[in-house]
Formats: sequence, C-alpha cells, structure tokens
Amino acid sequence: MSLDDATLYERVHTKRDLEHFLGMAKRTPNIPYIHFVAHGSVKGRSRLRLTFEDLDLHREAGIFKGLDGKLLIFSSCDIGADHAAMERILDLSHARAIIGYTKEIDDAYSYLAESLLYGLIFDSLLSPREIVKRVRVALRQIKLRRTYTAREFHSPLVCFQR
Repeated sequence: MSLDDATLYERVHTKRDLEHFLGMAKRTPNIPYIHFVAHGSVKGRSRLRLTFEDLDLHREAGIFKGLDGKLLIFSSCDIGADHAAMERILDLSHARAIIGYTKEIDDAYSYLAESLLYGLIFDSLLSPREIVKRVRVALRQIKLRRTYTAREFHSPLVCFQR
C-alpha cells in the first residue's frame, strides 16, 4: 500500500466515500486503527457529519461491520455521549475499542488530547481503556489559556471496549 492509498482523509465526503475507505481498511490487516475526523451531533440521533451528507450512527451502524480488532477513534463532538450507538458500532464492527468525545470540543483540545493519545498508542502496550484514562489524567494537569470551571474541565474523552 502506498502512502497515497493510506491518506484518504481529503477524499471522504459522502457515505459512499466512507464505505470505500472502510472496505479498504477491512481488507488491509496492517491498518490497526481508523481515525474519523468530522463534526458530530447527538441532538435527536447521533450523526457523523460528512462534507455532503450525514451518517446516522444508529440506523447506519452496519457500515462499520468487519473492522475486527481495529481501534476506532472518532474525533467528533458529542457522539461518545451516545452510549447505545457506540456499543452498537462496537458489537457490529468487532473493533478492539472505540474512542470518542462526550461533548463539544474545540480544535486545540482535540489536538492536545489526540497527541497524547497517539503517543501512548505508539509507545505502549496499554489497553485503549487505560490509554484514555491516562490521557484524561494528563489533560487535568495541563493548564490551558482559558479558565475552565470544574464541570467544563471534566475530560470528555471516553473509551468503549469489550
């Protein structure tokens, strides 16, 4: 697989694009994780907002079938708060784990959280649940420019794992 084949982020705008990308990931054993970067929303039903259309994570959870053993990371606001959708995707995909956010996040927060996350993914043999736990602890110890209330500062990063 060439680097060009592995970097599809700028080509995933529709459900059909996402199906193509996921099909490629299913057939490629050396893709250990899949990182989704899109707007998310749980108002009503949780949705992954692609460029040109939304993916209803309840109704269309089957799109994730066959991702056996892979780590799914959703860099999307709110969708981690929909435990039912995340558990359904985990069951249908047979993924190793799903990591996501339970509330709205800004870019600075996601950059920091995901940098710490990848540092531990690449440099440890920890479980995804333990990695998320350690990232949450580290984020509580870092002072950000904005002053957060205790409620706001509760880390919205969550892990769903069997």
